[in-house]
Amino acid sequence: DWGLDWENRKTVQREYDDDDGDDDWGLDWEGGEATADVVAEIEKKAAQAAKKKDKWINAPWEKPLPSSMDEDYGDAWGNAEAEQEDQGWGQDLYQTTEEKKEAKLHWEADKTWSEWNANSEVAMAAENIVRKIRSRVGPDADKSIVQFPDEVCKDILVQQIGRPPEEQQVLLTALLWLEASTLEVAEAPTNLSTAAIQLIAQEDVTLRAVSSRVPRHVLIAKADASIPSKKLREEDVKEVVGKLFQQLLHGDGKNKKASLKKLKAEEDDLQQLVDDVLSNNPTTLKIMALVHLMEFAEMQQGRQFEDLDSIAACLSKMCVFEHALDMVCRISLLEAILLANKALEPEEQTLRAKKYDVLNRLQVAWEVSPSEEQLAQLHFLTLERQLQVLLGIERDIEL
Repeated sequence: DWGLDWENRKTVQREYDDDDGDDDWGLDWEGGEATADVVAEIEKKAAQAAKKKDKWINAPWEKPLPSSMDEDYGDAWGNAEAEQEDQGWGQDLYQTTEEKKEAKLHWEADKTWSEWNANSEVAMAAENIVRKIRSRVGPDADKSIVQFPDEVCKDILVQQIGRPPEEQQVLLTALLWLEASTLEVAEAPTNLSTAAIQLIAQEDVTLRAVSSRVPRHVLIAKADASIPSKKLREEDVKEVVGKLFQQLLHGDGKNKKASLKKLKAEEDDLQQLVDDVLSNNPTTLKIMALVHLMEFAEMQQGRQFEDLDSIAACLSKMCVFEHALDMVCRISLLEAILLANKALEPEEQTLRAKKYDVLNRLQVAWEVSPSEEQLAQLHFLTLERQLQVLLGIERDIEL
């Protein structure tokens, strides 16, 4: 019975109820004064809490002290880029239409994309290229543009990346061309996935030839190149192309004469011709084609280029797919601009004259004369490196 008197249970229950327990909180609920004191205390606490909240909301934000245990506040804390990111957070929510349009011109790789196991250096490089391509034809692209890659193209890429390293290198070569055809043209392709499938199926022989000719480390280095900035794509390209046209038609106005000194055409006609022949190609190809035209015309002293037709033939050779692919796999847009600016420097004339001496010796002593296509590949290099290559060829023949 647990010590209870069940016959007098009402009395026992009453005694229990009269006892002060934890549920009573020591208050006499039958008295109104105690209740009023509690309500007043609650209202007082609520008022204090509201005052603290208002003070916290209106107080200026202060950056917390860095913690060595916090990865986000580690070595990068205090970095100017991190501070700019903090200041710019949320600004995209209040951008005008013009600001949003301008923001679309600043491309960033889609680092979240991953559809295969990057089990090799080439596979990692291929994944990086796809991420860069998606900066323009990915989830942030216009609705009229099909995201790259679509399901069919993605299955083909995954299948190719699962093959031996030599086959992966062929895919890497194709992706480098697709990257240049997307990031170095005025208008983004509307369906790059279809173009990729056609490229892999129809140009298999050319892709294999170039991938076997271009060293593996060169392909990987090109795949690791940064996305061209807006300034590089627009201002720097416009500046270097203008300098090349100046040299082709007028020279530097001092000691160096025009490369196309015998051309009988107006400047506007030449610019229109270049646009017609090279407009659908990557900007890197356009710059290197003008560099080759300048170097070849300098070597020929302008004799071979007296009309626009001869210039059109020269530029068209640069657009042959195998040659264009070889160049795109070796040279980035930034490298093309730097190489063109280097070739335009007056100090390079000394190296250029030495190069002509070596070419003349090869022709006279060994009856070796490189073709225009071979010279175009030589012009991928700086003049100093061109001279080294030609001297190496001369030494090998002598041995």
